[in-house]
Amino acid sequence: MQDKIVVSSFWATVLVIGTLLSPIVTIILNRIFDLVAKRLNNQHERYESYNSRRRELLEQYLVGLVEAERAETPEERKNLKLIEVSYLLIPYLPNYMQETFQRYALEAANRKHDAKSNADFQTVTIFIKELLDPRGRRWIYSTKHKKWIWKRPNKALSCFQQWRSKWK
Repeated sequence: MQDKIVVSSFWATVLVIGTLLSPIVTIILNRIFDLVAKRLNNQHERYESYNSRRRELLEQYLVGLVEAERAETPEERKNLKLIEVSYLLIPYLPNYMQETFQRYALEAANRKHDAKSNADFQTVTIFIKELLDPRGRRWIYSTKHKKWIWKRPNKALSCFQQWRSKWK
């Protein structure tokens, strides 16, 4: 009889402790989930605002290029906003793109049209496509097809393919 009382008092104690701790653990887990969700939501909002501002500046940059092409007189060339927009765009561009964007903006504002200017224009349009593509695709040179293709780079897959080609 004594054993049954000890066992039943043990389970009663476990039940009471479980009843007391269950809401506390639930509250803690809910609070952790809320904090994680809030942090992810804040990150997403910052990402969206950053991308919308970058998209807006890139559109202004393209409009500025069009205005530079239409400008005929020196007075119209003075009022171009292309250079201003290109400087506003600098913080939103990766380092390797900044110089090309600046150089082409100066060439367009000065109305230079030569082979280097055309190459810069093609480079700028490729960069803009890369920056605005939501899937993160890029121009990648395919050694298999011997041409440039528009695809999403996958480093893990390419490493696996390199490893597999070594074993063939």
